[in-house]
Amino acid sequence: MSRTNDLARKLSSQQRHAAHLLVDKELTGNGRTIKDIADEVGVSDRMVYHWKKEETFILYKNAINEQQIAEVVGEIDGLLINHIREMGSKNGSFSVKAMELAYKRLGMLTNKSEIEMRTDETAKQAHSNEQIQAEIAELDDMLAETDTESDEGENVH
Repeated sequence: MSRTNDLARKLSSQQRHAAHLLVDKELTGNGRTIKDIADEVGVSDRMVYHWKKEETFILYKNAINEQQIAEVVGEIDGLLINHIREMGSKNGSFSVKAMELAYKRLGMLTNKSEIEMRTDETAKQAHSNEQIQAEIAELDDMLAETDTESDEGENVH
């Protein structure tokens, strides 16, 4: 709650009011337009569009959105459980999607993807540590030979 209050202090009362109206519009789909919200707040619709791009306004709007959703989490969970039970009693099988959502909600199911990509070329390039060490030693020898040859060439002049 303090995060929301900290953000609220940085906004005007008109901005806070507009943020609440926008969240209500998004959560309920009440059909209010930006123009309607601007008129109620006492600013132009261009000002509301401008506010919607400001970081503090966005953070405040998101914070009150999360707060409103948190207030109904119990109801959402109840609806989900009822849906699972109803599906099971109607046809003897539960909604897989509803069960998946319930398990995700409880943190018992997470999406995890692992991707390993190998091409023929990268598969051929896979070397053991010993092979890499041998290649490094070979390159060191080649450098040493080059250094020796250049030293000998300088002595000839």
